[in-house]
Amino acid sequence: MSSESEVTIRFPTISELVAVPNNTYRLLELPPDLCKLIESSDDSFSLSIKGHATDDAVLCTATKTYTLRSVSISNSLLILSAPDPTSSDDECVVVRDELHEILELAPTVPKLDRLYVLLRGCEYKEDEEEVIDDPMDEDEDDSGEPKRTRYTYDDIRDAIQASDAELDKIIRESYILRVNGYLRPLPLPLLTHIIVLILTSITSSSLSSTSVPVPSLLRTLDLEHEIPSHIALQVMEWFGPVSGGSGAGGKWKMDAKQIVRQVGIGMLSTHRDEPIAEDAFLAEWKTKVGDAFEEYVDLSLLLGNYLPSNPPQPPTVLYFPLSSLSPVVTQRFSDLFLTRPKWRAQDLMPFLQDVAIDGKERDKMLLKYCRSTTDGSGCVWYTSKLKF
Repeated sequence: MSSESEVTIRFPTISELVAVPNNTYRLLELPPDLCKLIESSDDSFSLSIKGHATDDAVLCTATKTYTLRSVSISNSLLILSAPDPTSSDDECVVVRDELHEILELAPTVPKLDRLYVLLRGCEYKEDEEEVIDDPMDEDEDDSGEPKRTRYTYDDIRDAIQASDAELDKIIRESYILRVNGYLRPLPLPLLTHIIVLILTSITSSSLSSTSVPVPSLLRTLDLEHEIPSHIALQVMEWFGPVSGGSGAGGKWKMDAKQIVRQVGIGMLSTHRDEPIAEDAFLAEWKTKVGDAFEEYVDLSLLLGNYLPSNPPQPPTVLYFPLSSLSPVVTQRFSDLFLTRPKWRAQDLMPFLQDVAIDGKERDKMLLKYCRSTTDGSGCVWYTSKLKF
Protein backbone atom coordinates (compact mmCIF):
# COMPACT_ATOMS: atom_id res chain seq x y z
CA MET A 1 0.00 0.00 0.00
CA SER A 2 1.59 3.28 -1.05
CA SER A 3 1.74 6.25 1.27
CA GLU A 4 -0.30 8.30 -1.19
CA SER A 5 -3.12 5.82 -1.74
CA GLU A 6 -6.47 6.09 -0.01
CA VAL A 7 -7.76 3.51 2.41
CA THR A 8 -11.35 2.33 2.32
CA ILE A 9 -12.99 1.61 5.66
CA ARG A 10 -16.08 -0.57 5.58
CA PHE A 11 -18.31 -2.31 8.10
CA PRO A 12 -18.31 -6.10 8.18
CA THR A 13 -20.67 -8.25 6.18
CA ILE A 14 -23.13 -10.58 7.90
CA SER A 15 -20.85 -13.56 7.35
CA GLU A 16 -17.91 -11.65 8.83
CA LEU A 17 -20.01 -10.68 11.86
CA VAL A 18 -20.82 -14.32 12.49
CA ALA A 19 -17.12 -15.19 12.38
CA VAL A 20 -16.03 -12.24 14.59
CA PRO A 21 -19.02 -10.68 16.42
CA ASN A 22 -19.05 -7.12 17.71
CA ASN A 23 -18.54 -6.26 21.39
CA THR A 24 -15.60 -8.64 21.73
CA TYR A 25 -12.93 -6.01 22.41
CA ARG A 26 -12.08 -4.01 25.53
CA LEU A 27 -9.42 -1.33 25.78
CA LEU A 28 -7.47 -1.20 29.04
CA GLU A 29 -5.64 1.98 29.98
CA LEU A 30 -2.48 1.21 31.95
CA PRO A 31 -1.20 3.52 34.72
CA PRO A 32 2.46 4.55 34.26
CA ASP A 33 3.83 2.21 36.94
CA LEU A 34 2.12 -0.84 35.46
CA CYS A 35 3.09 0.14 31.92
CA LYS A 36 6.76 0.35 32.94
CA LEU A 37 6.50 -3.00 34.72
CA ILE A 38 5.13 -4.70 31.63
CA GLU A 39 7.73 -3.13 29.34
CA SER A 40 10.61 -4.18 31.60
CA SER A 41 9.37 -7.73 32.32
CA ASP A 42 10.20 -10.96 30.53
CA ASP A 43 7.82 -13.37 28.84
CA SER A 44 6.83 -14.97 32.17
CA PHE A 45 5.06 -11.80 33.33
CA SER A 46 1.32 -12.26 33.76
CA LEU A 47 -1.78 -10.38 34.87
CA SER A 48 -4.91 -11.96 36.29
CA ILE A 49 -8.46 -10.71 36.65
CA LYS A 50 -10.14 -12.02 39.79
CA GLY A 51 -13.68 -12.01 41.08
CA HIS A 52 -16.84 -14.03 41.33
CA ALA A 53 -19.84 -13.21 39.17
CA THR A 54 -21.25 -10.94 41.90
CA ASP A 55 -17.92 -9.17 42.63
CA ASP A 56 -16.48 -6.01 41.17
CA ALA A 57 -13.54 -7.43 39.23
CA VAL A 58 -9.95 -6.55 40.13
CA LEU A 59 -6.73 -6.93 38.18
CA CYS A 60 -3.72 -8.37 39.99
CA THR A 61 -0.01 -8.34 39.29
CA ALA A 62 2.37 -10.43 41.39
CA THR A 63 2.45 -7.73 44.09
CA LYS A 64 -0.46 -5.28 43.64
CA THR A 65 -4.22 -5.17 43.20
CA TYR A 66 -6.09 -2.70 40.98
CA THR A 67 -9.78 -1.92 40.63
CA LEU A 68 -11.26 -2.14 37.13
CA ARG A 69 -13.62 0.69 36.26
CA SER A 70 -15.51 1.28 33.03
CA VAL A 71 -15.31 4.92 31.86
CA SER A 72 -17.37 6.38 29.03
CA ILE A 73 -15.56 8.41 26.38
CA SER A 74 -17.03 11.21 24.26
CA ASN A 75 -15.69 9.90 20.95
CA SER A 76 -16.17 6.48 19.42
CA LEU A 77 -13.10 4.32 18.93
CA LEU A 78 -13.07 2.00 15.92
CA ILE A 79 -11.23 -1.30 16.02
CA LEU A 80 -10.00 -1.99 12.49
CA SER A 81 -8.66 -5.20 11.00
CA ALA A 82 -5.44 -5.19 9.05
CA PRO A 83 -5.80 -5.52 5.27
CA ASP A 84 -6.11 -9.12 4.11
CA PRO A 85 -2.78 -10.01 2.46
CA THR A 86 -4.51 -12.64 0.30
CA SER A 87 -7.04 -10.18 -1.05
CA SER A 88 -6.54 -8.14 -4.18
CA ASP A 89 -8.25 -5.24 -2.42
CA ASP A 90 -5.33 -4.41 -0.11
CA GLU A 91 -6.54 -0.88 0.55
CA CYS A 92 -9.69 -1.90 2.43
CA VAL A 93 -9.91 -2.38 6.19
CA VAL A 94 -12.92 -3.67 8.11
CA VAL A 95 -14.47 -2.18 11.25
CA ARG A 96 -14.40 -5.02 13.77
CA ASP A 97 -15.84 -3.15 16.74
CA GLU A 98 -16.93 0.26 17.95
CA LEU A 99 -16.08 1.25 21.52
CA HIS A 100 -17.68 3.97 23.64
CA GLU A 101 -15.83 3.19 26.88
CA ILE A 102 -12.45 2.11 28.20
CA LEU A 103 -11.34 0.29 31.33
CA GLU A 104 -9.31 2.27 33.87
CA LEU A 105 -7.14 0.87 36.64
CA ALA A 106 -6.64 2.34 40.10
CA PRO A 107 -4.54 0.86 42.95
CA THR A 108 -6.65 -0.56 45.75
CA VAL A 109 -6.29 -2.52 48.95
CA PRO A 110 -6.80 -6.28 48.52
CA LYS A 111 -10.25 -7.67 49.31
CA LEU A 112 -9.53 -10.21 52.02
CA ASP A 113 -12.79 -10.57 53.94
CA ARG A 114 -13.69 -13.76 52.05
CA LEU A 115 -10.52 -15.41 53.40
CA TYR A 116 -11.81 -15.30 56.99
CA VAL A 117 -15.26 -16.51 55.92
CA LEU A 118 -13.86 -19.53 54.06
CA LEU A 119 -11.50 -20.51 56.89
CA ARG A 120 -14.02 -20.04 59.69
CA GLY A 121 -14.41 -23.35 61.50
CA CYS A 122 -11.09 -24.69 60.12
CA GLU A 123 -9.00 -23.65 63.14
CA TYR A 124 -6.16 -25.87 64.28
CA LYS A 125 -6.69 -27.58 67.64
CA GLU A 126 -3.92 -28.30 70.13
CA ASP A 127 -4.93 -31.92 70.74
CA GLU A 128 -5.65 -32.65 67.09
CA GLU A 129 -4.42 -35.97 65.75
CA GLU A 130 -2.08 -35.84 62.77
CA VAL A 131 -4.29 -37.40 60.12
CA ILE A 132 -4.89 -36.43 56.52
CA ASP A 133 -8.50 -35.31 56.24
CA ASP A 134 -10.77 -35.53 53.25
CA PRO A 135 -11.44 -31.86 52.37
CA MET A 136 -15.06 -32.62 51.50
CA ASP A 137 -15.75 -34.87 54.50
CA GLU A 138 -19.09 -33.77 55.97
CA ASP A 139 -19.11 -36.28 58.84
CA GLU A 140 -19.10 -35.05 62.40
CA ASP A 141 -15.86 -34.36 64.22
CA ASP A 142 -15.03 -35.54 67.74
CA SER A 143 -17.16 -32.77 69.27
CA GLY A 144 -20.23 -33.77 67.29
CA GLU A 145 -20.04 -30.73 65.00
CA PRO A 146 -20.12 -31.16 61.20
CA LYS A 147 -16.68 -30.88 59.64
CA ARG A 148 -16.07 -27.81 57.51
CA THR A 149 -14.68 -28.01 54.01
CA ARG A 150 -10.95 -27.39 54.17
CA TYR A 151 -9.03 -25.32 51.67
CA THR A 152 -5.60 -25.53 50.12
CA TYR A 153 -3.52 -22.49 49.25
CA ASP A 154 -4.49 -22.81 45.59
CA ASP A 155 -8.20 -22.93 46.54
CA ILE A 156 -7.84 -19.68 48.49
CA ARG A 157 -5.67 -18.08 45.81
CA ASP A 158 -8.42 -18.56 43.24
CA ALA A 159 -11.13 -17.20 45.55
CA ILE A 160 -9.45 -14.11 47.04
CA GLN A 161 -9.16 -10.80 45.18
CA ALA A 162 -5.53 -10.10 46.00
CA SER A 163 -2.10 -10.46 44.44
CA ASP A 164 0.02 -13.43 45.46
CA ALA A 165 2.34 -11.22 47.53
CA GLU A 166 -0.59 -9.57 49.35
CA LEU A 167 -2.22 -12.94 49.99
CA ASP A 168 1.00 -14.44 51.35
CA LYS A 169 1.41 -11.42 53.62
CA ILE A 170 -2.09 -11.64 55.09
CA ILE A 171 -1.81 -15.42 55.58
CA ARG A 172 1.39 -14.82 57.55
CA GLU A 173 0.01 -11.84 59.50
CA SER A 174 -3.22 -13.70 60.28
CA TYR A 175 -1.18 -16.64 61.64
CA ILE A 176 -2.62 -19.28 59.35
CA LEU A 177 -0.85 -22.63 59.44
CA ARG A 178 -0.32 -25.08 56.60
CA VAL A 179 -1.18 -28.53 57.93
CA ASN A 180 -1.32 -31.57 55.62
CA GLY A 181 -1.64 -29.19 52.68
CA TYR A 182 -4.59 -27.25 54.11
CA LEU A 183 -4.76 -23.73 55.55
CA ARG A 184 -5.66 -23.79 59.25
CA PRO A 185 -5.94 -20.60 61.35
CA LEU A 186 -4.12 -20.84 64.67
CA PRO A 187 -6.48 -19.63 67.44
CA LEU A 188 -5.22 -16.60 69.33
CA PRO A 189 -5.10 -18.26 72.81
CA LEU A 190 -3.06 -21.18 71.44
CA LEU A 191 -0.72 -18.84 69.56
CA THR A 192 -0.15 -16.81 72.73
CA HIS A 193 0.50 -20.02 74.69
CA ILE A 194 3.11 -21.22 72.19
CA ILE A 195 4.86 -17.83 72.10
CA VAL A 196 5.10 -17.67 75.89
CA LEU A 197 6.59 -21.18 75.91
CA ILE A 198 9.13 -20.06 73.30
CA LEU A 199 10.14 -17.02 75.37
CA THR A 200 10.36 -19.12 78.53
CA SER A 201 12.49 -21.77 76.81
CA ILE A 202 14.89 -19.17 75.39
CA THR A 203 15.29 -17.50 78.76
CA SER A 204 15.70 -20.70 80.77
CA SER A 205 18.33 -21.99 78.33
CA SER A 206 20.16 -18.63 78.24
CA LEU A 207 19.91 -18.51 74.45
CA SER A 208 20.49 -15.42 72.34
CA SER A 209 17.23 -14.29 70.75
CA THR A 210 19.13 -13.19 67.64
CA SER A 211 20.62 -16.65 67.03
CA VAL A 212 18.37 -19.34 68.49
CA PRO A 213 19.42 -22.95 67.64
CA VAL A 214 16.32 -24.27 65.89
CA PRO A 215 16.68 -28.04 66.61
CA SER A 216 17.23 -27.43 70.33
CA LEU A 217 14.17 -25.19 70.69
CA LEU A 218 11.94 -27.49 68.63
CA ARG A 219 13.01 -30.48 70.72
CA THR A 220 12.24 -28.64 73.97
CA LEU A 221 8.81 -27.56 72.75
CA ASP A 222 7.98 -31.06 71.52
CA LEU A 223 9.25 -33.14 74.43
CA GLU A 224 8.43 -30.83 77.34
CA HIS A 225 5.29 -29.07 76.06
CA GLU A 226 3.92 -31.40 73.33
CA ILE A 227 4.02 -28.73 70.63
CA PRO A 228 4.58 -30.56 67.29
CA SER A 229 7.77 -29.41 65.58
CA HIS A 230 6.09 -28.60 62.26
CA ILE A 231 3.68 -26.28 64.11
CA ALA A 232 6.36 -24.64 66.25
CA LEU A 233 8.61 -24.05 63.24
CA GLN A 234 5.85 -22.20 61.36
CA VAL A 235 5.19 -20.02 64.42
CA MET A 236 8.89 -19.20 64.62
CA GLU A 237 8.98 -18.24 60.93
CA TRP A 238 6.16 -15.74 61.52
CA PHE A 239 8.38 -13.86 63.97
CA GLY A 240 11.75 -13.77 62.27
CA PRO A 241 13.84 -15.48 59.59
CA VAL A 242 14.91 -19.10 60.04
CA SER A 243 18.13 -19.99 58.23
CA GLY A 244 19.08 -23.59 57.64
CA GLY A 245 15.57 -24.94 58.38
CA SER A 246 15.11 -27.39 61.23
CA GLY A 247 18.42 -29.15 60.57
CA ALA A 248 21.46 -29.24 62.83
CA GLY A 249 22.73 -25.83 61.76
CA GLY A 250 19.37 -24.08 61.73
CA LYS A 251 19.27 -20.65 63.39
CA TRP A 252 16.33 -18.37 64.17
CA LYS A 253 16.70 -14.59 64.41
CA MET A 254 13.71 -13.69 66.55
CA ASP A 255 11.94 -10.36 66.06
CA ALA A 256 11.58 -9.62 69.76
CA LYS A 257 9.39 -6.56 69.30
CA GLN A 258 6.85 -8.38 67.12
CA ILE A 259 6.69 -11.44 69.33
CA VAL A 260 6.18 -9.28 72.44
CA ARG A 261 3.49 -7.37 70.53
CA GLN A 262 1.65 -10.61 69.81
CA VAL A 263 1.73 -11.61 73.48
CA GLY A 264 0.17 -8.23 74.26
CA ILE A 265 -2.62 -8.78 71.71
CA GLY A 266 -3.31 -12.22 73.14
CA MET A 267 -3.58 -10.81 76.66
CA LEU A 268 -5.66 -7.87 75.46
CA SER A 269 -8.17 -10.25 73.82
CA THR A 270 -9.31 -11.38 77.26
CA HIS A 271 -10.58 -7.82 77.91
CA ARG A 272 -13.16 -7.70 75.15
CA ASP A 273 -16.09 -6.75 77.39
CA GLU A 274 -14.50 -5.00 80.35
CA PRO A 275 -11.64 -2.48 80.06
CA ILE A 276 -8.53 -2.86 82.17
CA ALA A 277 -6.48 -0.05 83.70
CA GLU A 278 -3.58 0.80 81.42
CA ASP A 279 -0.96 0.55 84.18
CA ALA A 280 -2.25 -2.83 85.33
CA PHE A 281 -2.26 -4.18 81.79
CA LEU A 282 1.31 -3.03 81.13
CA ALA A 283 2.50 -4.61 84.38
CA GLU A 284 0.84 -7.96 83.48
CA TRP A 285 2.29 -7.79 79.98
CA LYS A 286 5.83 -7.31 81.31
CA THR A 287 5.38 -10.21 83.70
CA LYS A 288 4.14 -12.44 80.89
CA VAL A 289 7.13 -11.88 78.60
CA GLY A 290 9.69 -11.96 81.42
CA ASP A 291 12.57 -9.73 82.45
CA ALA A 292 14.59 -10.47 79.31
CA PHE A 293 11.95 -8.98 77.00
CA GLU A 294 10.04 -6.47 79.11
CA GLU A 295 11.99 -3.58 77.56
CA TYR A 296 9.97 -4.07 74.35
CA VAL A 297 6.61 -3.64 76.06
CA ASP A 298 4.96 -0.49 74.70
CA LEU A 299 1.28 0.28 74.21
CA SER A 300 2.01 1.77 70.77
CA LEU A 301 2.67 -1.77 69.53
CA LEU A 302 -1.03 -2.52 69.97
CA LEU A 303 -2.47 0.34 67.92
CA GLY A 304 -5.44 -0.86 65.91
CA ASN A 305 -6.29 -3.50 68.52
CA TYR A 306 -7.71 -1.51 71.44
CA LEU A 307 -9.90 1.40 72.43
CA PRO A 308 -8.30 3.83 74.87
CA SER A 309 -10.47 5.76 77.26
CA ASN A 310 -11.13 9.42 76.50
CA PRO A 311 -9.82 12.04 78.91
CA PRO A 312 -10.51 13.01 81.63
CA GLN A 313 -11.34 9.38 82.45
CA PRO A 314 -8.52 7.29 83.99
CA PRO A 315 -6.46 5.55 81.25
CA THR A 316 -7.90 2.15 80.34
CA VAL A 317 -7.72 -0.19 77.32
CA LEU A 318 -10.45 -2.36 75.81
CA TYR A 319 -9.87 -5.03 73.15
CA PHE A 320 -11.17 -3.77 69.80
CA PRO A 321 -9.36 -5.47 66.90
CA LEU A 322 -9.20 -3.97 63.43
CA SER A 323 -9.99 -7.41 62.00
CA SER A 324 -13.49 -7.28 63.52
CA LEU A 325 -14.50 -4.27 61.39
CA SER A 326 -16.13 -4.31 57.96
CA PRO A 327 -13.79 -3.95 54.95
CA VAL A 328 -16.44 -1.83 53.21
CA VAL A 329 -15.51 1.82 53.79
CA THR A 330 -19.03 3.17 54.49
CA GLN A 331 -19.75 0.33 56.88
CA ARG A 332 -16.34 0.76 58.49
CA PHE A 333 -17.11 4.38 59.45
CA SER A 334 -20.60 3.34 60.56
CA ASP A 335 -19.11 0.65 62.83
CA LEU A 336 -16.59 3.08 64.28
CA PHE A 337 -19.07 5.86 65.06
CA LEU A 338 -21.64 3.45 66.45
CA THR A 339 -18.91 2.24 68.81
CA ARG A 340 -17.86 5.75 69.76
CA PRO A 341 -19.64 8.93 68.56
CA LYS A 342 -16.53 11.08 68.88
CA TRP A 343 -12.94 10.08 68.12
CA ARG A 344 -9.58 11.68 68.74
CA ALA A 345 -7.56 11.72 65.51
CA GLN A 346 -4.73 9.59 66.92
CA ASP A 347 -7.21 6.95 68.09
CA LEU A 348 -9.15 6.80 64.80
CA MET A 349 -6.28 6.58 62.30
CA PRO A 350 -5.10 3.02 63.15
CA PHE A 351 -8.56 1.70 62.26
CA LEU A 352 -8.33 3.05 58.70
CA GLN A 353 -4.94 1.62 57.74
CA ASP A 354 -6.31 -1.39 55.85
CA VAL A 355 -8.96 0.44 53.77
CA ALA A 356 -6.77 3.26 52.43
CA ILE A 357 -3.74 2.67 50.22
CA ASP A 358 -2.05 5.87 51.39
CA GLY A 359 -2.50 9.02 53.48
CA LYS A 360 -4.05 10.92 50.58
CA GLU A 361 -6.85 8.40 50.16
CA ARG A 362 -7.38 8.26 53.92
CA ASP A 363 -7.75 12.06 54.05
CA LYS A 364 -10.39 11.87 51.28
CA MET A 365 -12.31 9.34 53.35
CA LEU A 366 -12.16 11.54 56.43
CA LEU A 367 -13.39 14.53 54.43
CA LYS A 368 -16.28 12.51 53.03
CA TYR A 369 -17.45 10.75 56.19
CA CYS A 370 -16.32 12.95 59.10
CA ARG A 371 -16.48 16.44 60.57
CA SER A 372 -13.38 17.64 62.38
CA THR A 373 -13.05 20.06 65.27
CA THR A 374 -10.05 21.18 67.31
CA ASP A 375 -10.36 21.70 71.05
CA GLY A 376 -8.55 24.24 73.19
CA SER A 377 -5.55 21.95 73.69
CA GLY A 378 -5.05 21.52 69.94
CA CYS A 379 -6.44 17.97 69.87
CA VAL A 380 -8.36 17.11 66.66
CA TRP A 381 -11.68 15.30 67.11
CA TYR A 382 -13.85 13.59 64.49
CA THR A 383 -17.62 13.10 64.45
CA SER A 384 -19.70 11.40 61.78
CA LYS A 385 -21.48 12.91 58.80
CA LEU A 386 -23.43 9.68 58.44
CA LYS A 387 -27.01 9.39 59.68
CA PHE A 388 -27.73 6.37 61.84
